[in-house]
Amino acid sequence: MKNRQPKTQMAYLSVAYKALCGVFIDKKYLDAALPIAAKDATATKIIYGVLEKNFQAETVINSLCKVPDSGVGVLLKIGYYCLLYMDSLPDYAVVNGVVELSKKAGKGGLSGLINAVLKKISRREYSLPEKEKDRLLFDSSKPRWFADYILNKYDYETAVSILKSEPCEQEHIRANTRLCELAQIEKMLSSATVEYQLTIAGGLKVRNCATVKNMFSEGVVTFQSPSSMLVCAALQPHGRVLDLCAAPGGKSVYVSELDKKCEVVACDINEQKVNQIKSYAKRMCASNVKAMINDGAVFNKDFENAFDCVLVDAPCSCFGTFRKHPDTFLRHDYSTVKHMSALQKKILSNAVKYVKSGGTLVYSTCTLFTEENEDIADYILKISDLKPDKMNIPLKNDGRVNVLPLDEFDGFFISRFVRP
Repeated sequence: MKNRQPKTQMAYLSVAYKALCGVFIDKKYLDAALPIAAKDATATKIIYGVLEKNFQAETVINSLCKVPDSGVGVLLKIGYYCLLYMDSLPDYAVVNGVVELSKKAGKGGLSGLINAVLKKISRREYSLPEKEKDRLLFDSSKPRWFADYILNKYDYETAVSILKSEPCEQEHIRANTRLCELAQIEKMLSSATVEYQLTIAGGLKVRNCATVKNMFSEGVVTFQSPSSMLVCAALQPHGRVLDLCAAPGGKSVYVSELDKKCEVVACDINEQKVNQIKSYAKRMCASNVKAMINDGAVFNKDFENAFDCVLVDAPCSCFGTFRKHPDTFLRHDYSTVKHMSALQKKILSNAVKYVKSGGTLVYSTCTLFTEENEDIADYILKISDLKPDKMNIPLKNDGRVNVLPLDEFDGFFISRFVRP
């Protein structure tokens, strides 16, 4: 029995190391690297944790040593996270486990350095930032440029809440109303003694247990964030609907449920993305969703004045979903915001032409930047005769609303327009 724990520990440390090397060194997206962890919950927790605390870990590690290469950096970050945030793991086991892993990973010549640094971290032999702002950056583990932007855009209390916002441990689900009403889902959860909480979007906040997974596999529920659901509700779909940037298909399908008589044309730029939409629609029995390849940045004459409702959930920098995708900060910076803003304008310059007289356009993103949100909404007004229109959603709005990344919500911007 005494030898079993180190082997088990080595297994999940090794899994986490392989996945994180994929993200940090091979530049893979987190979603692409995660399958390595498969059903290893401890490895998955370490992977997310290391990414969430990356900037904090780098501050401490760089104050203790000069990191010789990226692989050693990943090993030290794993050790840092496990030592400070995994209370279930004894410090000595973490240090020994990471040192042994370094040898298996071909870093044996640097195992002495790794051992010394991790022991200093375990004994808290490092200095914490003294200045208030530096301490905020450290505690929130956010890059300075991002924190500066958030602090400038919002009042201090709101900004701190955003920067320190922790991932929601529960999932958000909604009923597939083609197969099961929300009240029936509540009854099923109650019968299985699964606690849940209704949300303002019309979904349920639950822990992702076996009961929920079974309900998902049966197609009676799907995972969808409340922010995403509010986008669809803002559209008030009817008639012929165009979802111009639709993959993976969650919004298209929910729109098709809100008005089961409507026709949803769900588009994206390539076959792989369109296949994602088709797969999602098939699983949810959404026969009124028709998926097709279309580049939103290129004008489509066949779409001109052809739709009662147009949804543009635009490609964006995704900084409103940093809690679910902590690798966002590794691959994007402010230059991404500027690039996406230009792309969004190209897409909207076409989308406004697809709305019928009396029709509706909803523009949304999952980012927090004015350049991709309010500035694009102003651009829509500048290039078209569309007018702002108050949204019938349970959030105060004047045709625009910023949903902050707090509690179960992702950070979203939602705006609605009508053509006279």
